[in-house]
Amino acid sequence: MDPHERVDLDAALRCFTEAGAYASYEEHLKGRLTPGMLADFIALPTDPYRVEPAGLRDLRVALTVVGGIVRWQG
Repeated sequence: MDPHERVDLDAALRCFTEAGAYASYEEHLKGRLTPGMLADFIALPTDPYRVEPAGLRDLRVALTVVGGIVRWQG
């Protein structure tokens, strides 16, 4: 992959949160952690902003919450 074809971490996270909700016409329900929105999120063991870009693929999900309910915990 050429460096000019990459997106930064902020853009990548927006693609998986706000943009994903918008694409499924659910931006009024999902995509942000704010009052009144569904609490759909994952928790990572490390802050992705403190990981080298090449190491992001090795981060494993520690917790999955869907609709405010813990659905999986590793």
